[in-house]
Amino acid sequence: MGNWISRWMQVTAPIGLSSLLWLGNAPSAIANGFTQPQGSTFTGFTVRTFTADDFEKIELEAYVEYGLEDDITLILKLPYAWIEDEFNGETVDNAGFTDLELGVRWRFNDLDSPIATSLQGTVFIPLGYDSNAELPLGRGAVGLEVRVPVSQGYQLAGRNGFWSVEAAYRQYLDSDVSNEIRLLGEVSQDIIDRVALAAQLEQSFAVGGDERFRDETQFTKLTGQIWFRATDRLTFVFGGYTNVAGSEGRGLEGRIWYQF
Repeated sequence: MGNWISRWMQVTAPIGLSSLLWLGNAPSAIANGFTQPQGSTFTGFTVRTFTADDFEKIELEAYVEYGLEDDITLILKLPYAWIEDEFNGETVDNAGFTDLELGVRWRFNDLDSPIATSLQGTVFIPLGYDSNAELPLGRGAVGLEVRVPVSQGYQLAGRNGFWSVEAAYRQYLDSDVSNEIRLLGEVSQDIIDRVALAAQLEQSFAVGGDERFRDETQFTKLTGQIWFRATDRLTFVFGGYTNVAGSEGRGLEGRIWYQF
């Protein structure tokens, strides 16, 4: 799997970037503090790679947001992963569903305000994998997260943009698993019609728990993306990321967003 990931990253990166720039035109603001309008459904599908030393991962992710009310959005995320690592010269791999995420986002400030401030709660549910396997797919513990995102759209030189900041605390219902504090900052700016550049900086801190997973949750990650809005409902995203501090890691990702 390692050689395949390396070839995939080398080939798709220039092709994906060139294709998006050639297609032109940029999406309007998509930010995490905003809720979906009542009855509206936002869907996403992601393919993502991750490499760190001998460890390699390919992940597929299905994502859905549904506007229950104008100020309340329901969230579902379902990931499936293939992972591989090397121990004492032997290759070990594993595959399967990881942790299902179910969440609710409540925008508690005025819907007419240009700044969206929300409170989001998420539960993480392991989907039957063996957390004691030689190469586990996850921590194997139920987790609860509280997140506060604040977002705003703006215009710069007549083109749309947005910024968003978030703070989150994740508590696992297992004293052996490290809890997490996460901070996120994001900005996106249209550069030509229907094409935008976006950047995110995320920092994660581990709080107590098992040393086996501790290094994975201590990092600072920088992500860069190009967004292409093919239609008012359909958006394509291509990007890459790297950990600039803490645990090592890097990868590429492609996303498709569709609004019903």
